[in-house]
Amino acid sequence: MSNGERQWIQERVDSLTGDGPARLKEIHPEVCNSFGPWSALKLILHSATVNMYTKVMSGENSPFDEFYYVDALAGTGLSEYENGDCFLGSPILASKSAAEPFKKMYFIEGDTNNAEALEARLELAFNDSYFDVQEPEDWEVLPGDTNERIDDVVTDIWRQRSPGAKFHTLTFVDNQAMDFDWVSMEKMAELSTDFLVTYQGAQAVGMNINIEATHRGKLKDHFGRNLWDHGLETREDYKQTYIKQMRSLFNSDSIQIPTKIYSGRKSYDYDVVYGTRETKNGSGYVDAVKYVKEFVENFDGRDVEDMIEVINGNQSVMEDFLPKNAEIDESLLGGNNKDEDQRSLTDWC
Repeated sequence: MSNGERQWIQERVDSLTGDGPARLKEIHPEVCNSFGPWSALKLILHSATVNMYTKVMSGENSPFDEFYYVDALAGTGLSEYENGDCFLGSPILASKSAAEPFKKMYFIEGDTNNAEALEARLELAFNDSYFDVQEPEDWEVLPGDTNERIDDVVTDIWRQRSPGAKFHTLTFVDNQAMDFDWVSMEKMAELSTDFLVTYQGAQAVGMNINIEATHRGKLKDHFGRNLWDHGLETREDYKQTYIKQMRSLFNSDSIQIPTKIYSGRKSYDYDVVYGTRETKNGSGYVDAVKYVKEFVENFDGRDVEDMIEVINGNQSVMEDFLPKNAEIDESLLGGNNKDEDQRSLTDWC
């Protein structure tokens, strides 16, 4: 493992842990998200994606003047493991992992108590130097149904944009079931966005495949199309259909990179899908995302004891689970820039 790889991995792991989560739990201590051991894999992938995204967007050759972050299902900002340990959630991780601050960050949370706790925790994290979190130029917690509040986000991004500025958005959709409707995906896609989407094939979609047609409305809302006349039989069929739908959000060819999150439990796993436009000449950024995918897929929930050591910054354990014979150009971790006539994130890597 090169020094660049070692440093990059350690930074991603360190961003999850430390004393910060325990201090944040002092605010509304009764309000936390539950944390399965496999959730750490998703957080590492999320953290790495935000870091690489902001490096590219803030690069001197980037055509974009501003970049925004949308967490469509933000939660409480804090996750609690079954042994009582706490870990940073995606809202604070996104701020902590960003190489350069976002223009504005939006956090939508449907539960009022969760939204209140999240806002208070963000206030502390942004204003206490202990947390080493960069505050964006602006940020907002929006309580309410995500499929209703997404209209407010889209409107506000257009309002926030500096006159004449070119902007781009990273949208994180951490579905726990089939929470985020397809029409909401389409609304965000109109802004020129890259997506990181949790696809709950086993827990959510799988349970709805064989129910009566009269109860399948939520599947249609989630996928954005009628699925019953297309010969779909397995969970894999449904997943590939969802990925195909993601491809349709872009005006040209696109890349979807699904990362399997293995729980280690029978019949339960899910995918986190990164979606972006495809470049004409390839992209070092996409290669880096694929590297993270390979790294994450080497774990599952059965490795929980080792996972906790990883989260707590045990470098030796991290090395044990790296992809075998992994090779990656260190320049990928910092991003390169190409194809100045294209619009998507990967076009500027």
